[in-house]
Amino acid sequence: MSSDYNAFLSKRAKKVTITVGEALEFLIKEAKSLRKPISFAETLAKSNFGTQKKAWRGELLDMVKVNCEKLDWNDDDETIEFRPKYNVSDKEELVTLLQKFNEKGLGAIIENELEESYSKAVDDVAELEEAGLLYSIKNPATRQTLLFFRRTDLDTTMDEEIVQRWRQVGMKGVDIKKELLAANKNPVRVEKIKIEEDIGNAKGKRRRNKKDRQGTRQFLEKMLK
Repeated sequence: MSSDYNAFLSKRAKKVTITVGEALEFLIKEAKSLRKPISFAETLAKSNFGTQKKAWRGELLDMVKVNCEKLDWNDDDETIEFRPKYNVSDKEELVTLLQKFNEKGLGAIIENELEESYSKAVDDVAELEEAGLLYSIKNPATRQTLLFFRRTDLDTTMDEEIVQRWRQVGMKGVDIKKELLAANKNPVRVEKIKIEEDIGNAKGKRRRNKKDRQGTRQFLEKMLK
């Protein structure tokens, strides 16, 4: 029995009102911990929410079906399953995802969100980085590790003195837009890019192209030798 479940039992014992939002969070955590389809009705029945759940059961079901990005709903057997942000399950799929992010200009994959996908994700990231297939950057503001596909054909060398001088340049408090305009440069507005379904955060599981998967495997075998 999970600690979240015990926490809910404790709330119930103290006669604390449990909201539909808290019930949804409970379902997400249960599905995430089990990593397999679970019955919506049985999970709710075991929750011991008492008579409270009768008031918001319908609303909770609607939230699961329509508005919850963390759960997949199966109409056939009325089960729920945790949906990670990135729909990958092994090293090959991770490399393919990194490549697609790079090709489509979607930016970085966030490491702690990738951990939701499968248990060996962090180990695979370390191995791929050591093999030179990706590089990571630590965001000091959010403390998140950002992952990027490494294009070896773009590798270049830089004089160490230039690198050190660049690192000494302070950007705090600098109005970049103002500085660009002063230098007669037009600032580029970057619109937020929506991640496409075929790359990540897609509902349900998709079949991967066999040829694409074989190509990724051969690429990995070559780079990891």
